[in-house]
Amino acid sequence: MRISIFKLTLALSGALLLQPRAVYSAPVSSRLPETVLPSIGCWFWGVAEFETGGIRPFLDLVGRHSEFILLTTSLRVPDREVTEPAVQERVQEAARYARAFDLRLVMDLDVRLARKAFQQAHPDELQEMLRLKEVDLPESGEVVVRIPAETLSDHYTFSTTPYVPLKARLVRVYSYQRGSGAITAQSVQDITAAHCRIVETATNQLAVAIACGPATAGRRACVMAAFTHFTPDVFAPHLMEFQRQILQQYAGAGLAGACKDEWGFPPCFDGCPSKNDYWFSRFYAEAYARRTGGRDLVRD
Repeated sequence: MRISIFKLTLALSGALLLQPRAVYSAPVSSRLPETVLPSIGCWFWGVAEFETGGIRPFLDLVGRHSEFILLTTSLRVPDREVTEPAVQERVQEAARYARAFDLRLVMDLDVRLARKAFQQAHPDELQEMLRLKEVDLPESGEVVVRIPAETLSDHYTFSTTPYVPLKARLVRVYSYQRGSGAITAQSVQDITAAHCRIVETATNQLAVAIACGPATAGRRACVMAAFTHFTPDVFAPHLMEFQRQILQQYAGAGLAGACKDEWGFPPCFDGCPSKNDYWFSRFYAEAYARRTGGRDLVRD
């Protein structure tokens, strides 16, 4: 369980305020006046919160010795998802117990905390990563290009299943010539069907063989492989419907509200200096085509 009970965040303003509790001989209210924006703390649930009476120690501590009014609450525990009835019951129990201290819970109901449920409901709507790899083409023989996948993770997955690769597919292979550093646009050719064959495929790797001949001499090729990862596609057609269902599931749980923690594509922590990785999906490409008058995202 990770806690940050001395962190006080003033909503909207973003300012931080830390007020150590003074010792008084008579009881003094520790609540901020109604004219002051709510003070917000963070509560991350681990395995301990799902043990008998597990939600009480943290709430006892915060309720008696802090000035928080709201607690943003999120799961950081293996093999638990917010869509499970047992999780919902524990959240309701915590919300009831917190109110005894005049505390309110704001539950993190992000779809990333229900990835197994989303995968079961919509197995073809998971996020892909498009990985590009360039290779020089000789004038004869065959060139084999291997592209590995990575196991990705962030603050949502450090104690549970990361965004593991689930399957691989070949998207396209282009051949082209380079001018002064840049690709010569007129030289780009799609050689996927005519010159390429898949020689190995796994959940975390794809290998493609490119047949070469006199016409390939002095040219380069870019192999583009897509790896499906264990997280909902940001452009998934059923994403919003699935998220609404989770919110509706918790409508009567006694919460003060719901929240998301930095929603979007999983983060890239190194900035991808080689610029050969792109978040991708069929639905992303379709959205791109609609916004650009029919342009091909992969080709662009």
